Amino acid sequence: MRGSIIGRQFCVINLAKTGESEGKVLGACRELIEKSAKLVVADFNFKDVDRLRTFYSIARKTGRKLAVTLGDAFLLKHLTKDPKLQVPPPDDSHVVIIVPKRGTGQYRKEDYDSDERQFLSQPNAWTADKLSKDQAKLIAHVSYYNIGELIDIRPEIGSSFIHSLREPFNEEMLGDFQRLHKWLEHFGMSFTQSHASGHATGEELKQIIKEIEAKTLFPIHTEHPELFREMAKETRAVQVGRTYNLSG
Repeated sequence: MRGSIIGRQFCVINLAKTGESEGKVLGACRELIEKSAKLVVADFNFKDVDRLRTFYSIARKTGRKLAVTLGDAFLLKHLTKDPKLQVPPPDDSHVVIIVPKRGTGQYRKEDYDSDERQFLSQPNAWTADKLSKDQAKLIAHVSYYNIGELIDIRPEIGSSFIHSLREPFNEEMLGDFQRLHKWLEHFGMSFTQSHASGHATGEELKQIIKEIEAKTLFPIHTEHPELFREMAKETRAVQVGRTYNLSG
């Protein structure tokens, strides 16, 4: 039994359970965003083209713009070379590029790498003042790793943070997750979990084990094999170099 996401639980609000379709993520997030009159921040894997298209679509349908980082802008420029991917170019009218403060903090050209400067002169390249002023018109792609960008944007209390990634499944990820929540508490932002992936939840694994009625369970690909003891009559920890007979 592969159990990559079996681990200690962290309490979150789920709009979409594991295994649900991308369409349900779109519908649930759109409903939340339509009800919001403030900034919405979405943390998702930008390389996941389906999820990228989902939030871009929501931005268009809700009259908002998808705000992306300079790094995201580079990726959009690359991805648009393949029209089959159907992703927006970095100068799309429904896309905003977040220009971060660097160096002098005065948005001088020399504060940025030479290859980043190509985006700075675009009309949709917004600095902190513009982002803060029009924050209610945005879905900003900001993650835990660059959440400091929100300091200059100054989210209004009651703004929303959508975590559209897998829930934490190891101690390091739990630590980051807890620090993220501290930031959100500081900004007075609400937190919502909405993600669809190919991984089963702990409850789904329990149901699978129950239906199979296996005589012996071998947990693999999990950091907490001991947790499987509660799910099956006999659980055997797999040891490297040993051979196991799985017949009968």
